[in-house]
Amino acid sequence: MKNLFCFFITICLILLSCNTEELNLNEVDTKKAQRVDLRSSDSNEFERGGISYLQGGIGVSCTTNPCEGNNTGHTDHCQVRSNMNGRFECTCSGCNMTVTFDSYNSEIDVWRQIYSEDLHLEDFATFTRRKHGETLSSFNRIDFNFQPNVTTIIYTYELSDGSEETVMYSNTYTSAGLADKKYEIDCSGSCGCREIFDFNTNRAECSCDPCTLTVTEKD
Repeated sequence: MKNLFCFFITICLILLSCNTEELNLNEVDTKKAQRVDLRSSDSNEFERGGISYLQGGIGVSCTTNPCEGNNTGHTDHCQVRSNMNGRFECTCSGCNMTVTFDSYNSEIDVWRQIYSEDLHLEDFATFTRRKHGETLSSFNRIDFNFQPNVTTIIYTYELSDGSEETVMYSNTYTSAGLADKKYEIDCSGSCGCREIFDFNTNRAECSCDPCTLTVTEKD
């Protein structure tokens, strides 16, 4: 098994990379104020469909503190889930959401670019039911990578036996920025393999052998 995956901001940017700042997110109904890890102060951006995007990786997770109550997840620790309005929140009280960036620009609404994607939440629930016999809707971590012609989304999730798995989804776009094809990408094997996407070749692969790569085009 694999052992490992609103935006009205008041933030003080310190001109150093790898800093952590407090962030209040008013758009998303999360449980507490959230934290942002600024890995780099250099902003790398592109535009698609009239929306400005930060290029590169964005990660979303919740602290793994034990839930204090009102737990909507399937574990006793904090996870990320989608609420009834399709927005991400932590699964229970006592959690803090963490958002990490490869690059950052306070003028770009990161939640808008995340929610503009097809997040494949229904596909994910169907996938976990088919592969594991468990219909899941919460995650230990979500890792996005935004590029002009493709966005990848890796969901790191936890099964009832405590083991972690991952599955990747990719949304491709034409040179004009129009939505094109969508794929579900899964690696299965005994070597702890996980899904990797090569942005130079736009091809998916697995991290080790022996491992079986399954790519399914989605509607």
